[in-house]
Amino acid sequence: MKRRTRLRVRGTGDFMSEENTTIKEKSLRGRMLGEILISLGRIKEGDLEDALYASKQSHQRLGEYLLNQNIISEDDLLRALSLQLGLEYREELIVGSEVALTTPLSKNYIKRYNVLIISENADEVELALNDPFLFDVIENVRVFTGKEVKPILAKKLDILRIADIIAGDEVKKERSIEEESIGIGSLRLMDEEGQLEESALDLANEAPVIKLVNLMITEALKERASDIHIEPSEDGVTVRYRIDGVLYNVLSPPKRYQQAIVSRIKIMANLNIAENRLPQDGRIRIKFGANDVDIRVSIVPSVVGERVVMRLLVKDEKRFSINHLGMRDELLKEFKDLLKIPHGIIIVSGPTGSGKTTTLYAAIKEINSTEKNIITIEDPVEYRIKGISQIQVNPKIDLTFANGLRSILRQDPEVIMVGEIRDRETAEIAVQAAMTGHLVLSTVHTNDAASGIVRLLDMGIEPYLIASTVNAFLSQRLVRVLCEYCKKPIYLDKDILIHEGINPELFKERQVYKAIGCSKCQNTGYHGRIGIFEMIKVDESIRKMIVSRKDASYIRDACVRNGMKTMLDDGIEKVLEGITTIDEVLRVIRE
Repeated sequence: MKRRTRLRVRGTGDFMSEENTTIKEKSLRGRMLGEILISLGRIKEGDLEDALYASKQSHQRLGEYLLNQNIISEDDLLRALSLQLGLEYREELIVGSEVALTTPLSKNYIKRYNVLIISENADEVELALNDPFLFDVIENVRVFTGKEVKPILAKKLDILRIADIIAGDEVKKERSIEEESIGIGSLRLMDEEGQLEESALDLANEAPVIKLVNLMITEALKERASDIHIEPSEDGVTVRYRIDGVLYNVLSPPKRYQQAIVSRIKIMANLNIAENRLPQDGRIRIKFGANDVDIRVSIVPSVVGERVVMRLLVKDEKRFSINHLGMRDELLKEFKDLLKIPHGIIIVSGPTGSGKTTTLYAAIKEINSTEKNIITIEDPVEYRIKGISQIQVNPKIDLTFANGLRSILRQDPEVIMVGEIRDRETAEIAVQAAMTGHLVLSTVHTNDAASGIVRLLDMGIEPYLIASTVNAFLSQRLVRVLCEYCKKPIYLDKDILIHEGINPELFKERQVYKAIGCSKCQNTGYHGRIGIFEMIKVDESIRKMIVSRKDASYIRDACVRNGMKTMLDDGIEKVLEGITTIDEVLRVIRE
């Protein structure tokens, strides 16, 4: 006996219909997809040839490649396909008037092929699908139902959302499908006083929203994302992942789900779900496979709703190995030797997201032993390290870097890590700690190693104190590593290298690579990141320059003349070794 499911589905903003199909749109029917996208203004004519070549190399259809590269959106692709094939595209599937489905597809089949029967009559079924070229699936549905199939293009997320409603009795047997539909249809944003509507709170605990948020997190972890951004706009919501330092669009949930998604995240992070006018910070702890994952949650209000950023912190022991940071052998030996000195300061510099904290953690892990008392003060504590005492900065109770550092000095430590030297007071205490026989590791936000010296001088630290306590200034960036499966050899243009101030002789008759993109690297051309570094060891000549208050460019030039390898030099070495691309090195150097 066939199961009978009652469902209400209708489309909004149907793109292809006789009433709204323009003459121009009709003229595009049957044309090549690339031509249609150019006509719609979604890609430039000059970029089509490169896209066709790259899609062929990565064994993808053109539309699939452009979508995976975030060159076009899912909406752009489906609109173009509807014009090309003459199929109806429903921008959004929402719950509508009740329709009886006597032949629903199985949940596994729906999720495997992203297809869903959304209505039927005596002779025909409407089949929502995300890929119109699934001819075998369409034929299977025709045989299964015994009726003609009318394909309807729809977004993948909409299909899965409606499928979850159909399967609601499998998730919560006590709830009927009608109740699920009412819950979703009644979602509103805010009342006049700016308070959370009860329906939104209810929806935050419903199966579809829980599944959607869980899907965001698990997919982000699978794709090695470091951050999830949930960004509202006037007419929608965009979900983006930061993968290897670059943001990619991945989802566009309907606007009406915005508040429910944020509420669900607040519940998971134990935040105040009724507060939507002030920023909030929280933490979620989950288990993903064999790994423990800490998720730092930051929520800030905006004029179009609350914006969420989730930082995914996966505990990975290999990540904190000093041997896996990317330091060349000579630099690695020098850095390890510096860590053996029992007193002094080592400053790591770079912009936000350049891997400074990871380098400090790796350094601590390198020198950690039962004979040493190591204490850190951080804002926030990103990773827990076994055997290390870690303190979280808390300005609300006046636990600042400076106050915490004073207390740490009374705890008899050998090694102190200060998350960041932000002000003169913290810098002065760090200098005092180094002068009294402690090894201090910390960071500052500067562009290169020489600028770290000037930054301390600008804070008001006496030059002779910097010269006598700081052992080294290390600066770094993170560059993306080429995917081994799809990188392609190229020869660099001499004029381009000269324009960038790079000696073309370095690349003479040397083969380097460029990023292409394949299924192994999510079509980015890269997989993972590695550091590029430069380090100034404070020797007698550097001390004289510090005491003389020489500027950063003078110190940098002197160090280069004395044999220092800059971050650009280190990056070029990694380009010549086939690890990364010259474009990637120049991109991060300019940050």
